[in-house]
Amino acid sequence: MLSTKTLYAILLALIIVLGITLSIKTALGPNNFLDFWDDSYYIFFSHYIANYGFNKILLANFATEYILVGVPAIIYKLLGVSLLTEGIFSMFCLTGTVITIFMIGKLLHNELAGLLSALTFIFVPLVAAEGAASGDNMAVAFFITLSVLLLFLGAKKKKSIYYLLSGFIGLTGVLAGSALNLLVFMFLIPYIIYLLLKERNVEQKLHTLAFFWGMLLAIALIITLGYILQSKPFIYFVTNYYVVKYPASNTPTLLKYIALLFPFPPHSGVPSWFFWPLISGFSNGVDINVIGFFGYAMLASLAYLLAKKKYDSALLLSSWFGLMFMYLSFGKDSFSGGYMLFVERFTIILLPPMAIIIGLALSMIIEDAFKIGKRGRSKRHVALHKVLFLFAMVA
Repeated sequence: MLSTKTLYAILLALIIVLGITLSIKTALGPNNFLDFWDDSYYIFFSHYIANYGFNKILLANFATEYILVGVPAIIYKLLGVSLLTEGIFSMFCLTGTVITIFMIGKLLHNELAGLLSALTFIFVPLVAAEGAASGDNMAVAFFITLSVLLLFLGAKKKKSIYYLLSGFIGLTGVLAGSALNLLVFMFLIPYIIYLLLKERNVEQKLHTLAFFWGMLLAIALIITLGYILQSKPFIYFVTNYYVVKYPASNTPTLLKYIALLFPFPPHSGVPSWFFWPLISGFSNGVDINVIGFFGYAMLASLAYLLAKKKYDSALLLSSWFGLMFMYLSFGKDSFSGGYMLFVERFTIILLPPMAIIIGLALSMIIEDAFKIGKRGRSKRHVALHKVLFLFAMVA
C-alpha cells in the first residue's frame, strides 16, 4: 500500500507533468503574441553568452539578468538551441511554482488544499501561455511565490533562516526575471511590519529582521556578479534603474486592469465570461483574456472562506493579491518605466495567490461534502456542499 505522503507526491508530480504538457502545447519557445520581442532578446543574449561569455556582450538590461540568461546559456552549450531548450528554464520555474503553491496550500490548510491550488494554477490561460515560453514571466512568478512561502514558514516556525532566505530570494529574483520581482515587497514589507508589531519577544523581533539581512546579501551578490562577469560592480543598477518616462496615453486604465481579472464586455448582448471565458477584446492590441472565469472563482472562493470564518487565510492571501494589484493599478509605471504598457503578461504575479484562494475553498467544500461522520453537520449541510462541489467541478 502506498503511504499518504507518497500518494500526494505522485499526484503533485502528475499535476506538474500536466502543467508542462499544457504549456508545451500552448506556446513553446518565443511567445511573440504576449511577450512581443523580449523572448527573442533573451534567446539572443543567452546564445551569445554560451559562445562568447559576458566579456564581449553588448551592454543592455537583458544582459544583467544573470540567472535568466546564464542558465539557458549553459543549457544551449550542453544541448544546443531548439524550441525545447529555449523553453526549459520556464518549465523549471513552472515546476518550482507549482511545488511552492502546493506547499503554501498545505501550510495554510492541508495537502488537499495544496494539490487543488496547484491544479487550479496550471489551468489558468496565462500560465499555459508562459509555462514553456522563453521569457521571464514564469521566473517572476516562481521567485515571488518562493519568497512568500519562506516568509510564511519563518512566521510559523519562528526561525531567522527562513526570514533571511525570503529577503534574499525576493531580491535575487531580479537576476532571473524583470524588476517585477520587486513587487513582492509590496506585500512582504507590510507583513513584516505587522509581525514586528505583533511580536512581544525581542528575540522573535530579531528573527524577523533577518529578512532585511537577506536583502543586503542579495544586493552584495548582484554587485559581486557585476564585477566578476562584466568588470562593473554596479552595472545592474545602472542599466535597470535609469529614469524613463512613458506617455500617459500608453498606460491602460484601471478599468482594463479589472477587465483582465473579471472579463465583462458583452458579445452580442451576452457577457463574454458566460460563453467565452477566455476571450475579451482590449484596445491595446491583445485580444485574449489571460484570467478568464478564474477571477470570478476567486471572488466566490474568498466569500466562502469568510463564511467558514477562515479570516487569517483569507486576509493573508487577499492582501498578497490585493497589494500587488493596487500597485500595478495606481503605482508608478515601474522602477524603470513602462510595465503597465504590457499588462497582460505581467498579470502572472497575481495568479499564485488567486490559485491558492480557490484551492483552499475547493478543499473545504470537498471535505464538508464527503466527510459524513463529522459532528455538528446536518444532512442539509452535506447536501449543500455536494451541490457546491458539483458546481465547482462543472466550472
